[in-house]
Amino acid sequence: MWSSVQLLELAPGLKDLLINGRFSTVDSIVSSSLSEIATVLRIDPYVAKIIFTEAKRFCKEKTVMAKATMITTSAPLI
Repeated sequence: MWSSVQLLELAPGLKDLLINGRFSTVDSIVSSSLSEIATVLRIDPYVAKIIFTEAKRFCKEKTVMAKATMITTSAPLI
């Protein structure tokens, strides 16, 4: 099954760990706390922070791309 987690810039092993845990989407990562991620996945809090930071970066980039697309597609044709 495909997951948005696959789009994150993380090691394949971390992606598998996230998907096999209860973090199968980027949104599920961002809506969790660092301690929750670390506890559920049984990883070091530092690694949880790396995962969380990458998920937030991805969401921000996705938002910027969506806004750019809206501006481009809503521009008047001359």
